[in-house]
Amino acid sequence: MSILAGLNALLTGSIPVETGIFSGKAPDEYVVITPLLDIFEVHADDVPGLEVQEARLSLFC
Repeated sequence: MSILAGLNALLTGSIPVETGIFSGKAPDEYVVITPLLDIFEVHADDVPGLEVQEARLSLFC
């Protein structure tokens, strides 16, 4: 599961969530998820041993 899918599932229902812009008027309270980093650490055998994902959560109220 990607970090965006996990965060969207976690925040669904409690407050509106967006990863871009709202198509209409933005609500009074909402969260914006900004993906920051997605790295696959590769070793000598070219097999990823670890996936690192980071995202910024910005709360507007």
